[in-house]
Amino acid sequence: MQLENEASSSKPELKTTKDLERHVSKIYAYANFYKFQEEFWIAHMDCEVDDKQVLEDGHVISIVDNSHNMGVKRQVLYNPSNHVVHCSCKKFECEGIPSLIHCVF
Repeated sequence: MQLENEASSSKPELKTTKDLERHVSKIYAYANFYKFQEEFWIAHMDCEVDDKQVLEDGHVISIVDNSHNMGVKRQVLYNPSNHVVHCSCKKFECEGIPSLIHCVF
């Protein structure tokens, strides 16, 4: 019981001062927070917007992930009318964790 209480009163360690990371640390369980944090960190350190196109129903953003020297290109589709984001990596759909691409966007 005491161990559970200590875990619930402690907070995960943040790597940045970004509001998104702070918010997620409050709503995700530790294991999921640290998965998110890893993606968030990679997004800020190793990803860059390659191209952005504005379409009638939203935006298409091409992002290059340079982590692990891979140079993988992903596409993010964003619809501002309903704030729906789809990424070619499908990490959110598969794991429930926003991918590094969503974090960059």
